[in-house]
Amino acid sequence: MKKMLKKVVALALMLTLLVASAPQMIAHGAYIPQGDGFDAFHNALVAEYGLDFAINYRQALEIANNIHDNFPRNRMGDVMYPENFGGMYIDEFGNLNVLIVISNMASISAFNDNLALPNEREVAYSYNDLWGTMNSLNELIGERAGACYIVANVDYWYLDVIGNRVVIALFDFNQSAIDIFKRNILDSTIIAFAESTGEIVETSQYINPVSDNTYTYPVYYEGYVEIAQSNIVHVFSGEYIRVIRNGAHIGGGSIGYRANLGSLNGFITAAHLASAHGNLRMGDNIFNGAGQLIGRVSNTSHLRLNDVDAAFITTQPNVMFNSWCNLHGQNIMEWRTPSIIAGTRAIMDGYRTGPRIGSITAVGISVNFSGFTVTNAVRTNITSHAGDSGGIAYMFNHSSDSGVLGIAIGGSNAGYTWNGIRIVTNTVFSRADNINRTLGARMP
Repeated sequence: MKKMLKKVVALALMLTLLVASAPQMIAHGAYIPQGDGFDAFHNALVAEYGLDFAINYRQALEIANNIHDNFPRNRMGDVMYPENFGGMYIDEFGNLNVLIVISNMASISAFNDNLALPNEREVAYSYNDLWGTMNSLNELIGERAGACYIVANVDYWYLDVIGNRVVIALFDFNQSAIDIFKRNILDSTIIAFAESTGEIVETSQYINPVSDNTYTYPVYYEGYVEIAQSNIVHVFSGEYIRVIRNGAHIGGGSIGYRANLGSLNGFITAAHLASAHGNLRMGDNIFNGAGQLIGRVSNTSHLRLNDVDAAFITTQPNVMFNSWCNLHGQNIMEWRTPSIIAGTRAIMDGYRTGPRIGSITAVGISVNFSGFTVTNAVRTNITSHAGDSGGIAYMFNHSSDSGVLGIAIGGSNAGYTWNGIRIVTNTVFSRADNINRTLGARMP
């Protein structure tokens, strides 16, 4: 295993060089430009971060994906990371950095310095050590969620690849609270403590229903057959949806990604869209913004100790899901969940905010919501608004392929509103692979 990382990186670099071509120089465009595939994404990178970053990023992402794809896997398909691998990330200049464990040094510096090699840095703990600590905390904190002050004082904990630690964010950040946590929950040199940057809260639409007072609530019907919809109804990721229960509007949010549950066709959204009324329930009716019934809740996971915040909505036979978003016109639903690397740029699309590009700042974050815990989610630096919950997040690889990252579930409370609508920073997404496994869903 000690020599594995060197071999994997060498193979990744060789594959990158074999298929590499000069990046296309694309001028600055709109904030989220139109176009096809990676060209549109490249334009968005240029507009947001500059041309040099965009060129570096494309090559860094290709090398990173090749490294990740060449790691061995077990029978379950899970990646088996070498013990000398400390993780990798893309920095602010768009360059790839590979972390090597000090005690198991297998340097990659023997390669030709003239090649665009990833930077390497020595760290103390392996990627396996970091994830092992994350999973221990998930179990120890999750099973005690809301049960005592020690756990209630924890806002979230996350895997910090760059810092080579697992960081626990506390509301009351002081030495006494840290000592109590170490004595009663877990004490490890891998763990660092920090003050919460703002309580992570859900971003359901039902924060200020008065702000939507121009909406005419749809008439509630008991069965699908009673809906007078003879034409095809088109829906798409990021579209506005409302939750109707017993004739009353009880919440709303955004459409996530297309999925199947057994033989049922539908889509995934956040389960907390009706959080003021006990979250989504089986049989809740989902309407689009035009007042058309488009589906019902068939499966949901938003209970204590569940690791995702998601629900599967079965769509009616006359509903057609368009697999496109506001960035480009191609499908984004057919590709597998991409490898998730710190510093990778992702795009969120929710009905309040629209498409917004940002960086992944934590490849694993677990959030201690009131009464339940969402584990192994992904944190970004994207700012979103109440109503974006359930909206899709997706990523591009170095070519024209795109893949679903997950759905928006919340973020750090910014402490202010816009036109009565809550604003959150550092938006958190439940991962699509975790959602699909928990709900028994799959992407078509």
